[in-house]
Amino acid sequence: EAYWSIDLHNLLHFLMLRMDSHAQTEIRQYATVIGEEIVARWVPFVWEAFRDYRLNAMRLSGPETELMRLLIAQDQPAVKEWLKEHGWVSLKDGKKSREAKELEVKLETLGLRLP
Repeated sequence: EAYWSIDLHNLLHFLMLRMDSHAQTEIRQYATVIGEEIVARWVPFVWEAFRDYRLNAMRLSGPETELMRLLIAQDQPAVKEWLKEHGWVSLKDGKKSREAKELEVKLETLGLRLP
């Protein structure tokens, strides 16, 4: 017989880490069962808020926020210049950096794209 003692805050943090897309598939499945079958039944309002404000939320870095301002203003030349100045697009071959690729995934979620 085994017991596990944890407070709700730390349980949700544990689930956040284990349900992340970078976690192993088996670990994500395990955390999903804990969340959807145990936490959701035990504290349904907390689970709903956790899903809305943590699990399905999107976090932007400072540079991403700066670039989003330009995208929202629909200033395509400024966006292209910003990408080059900050090294997110190579001047030689136009290859995108890791940061640019990560932002593209976030933009795709929002139905947007880089020029």
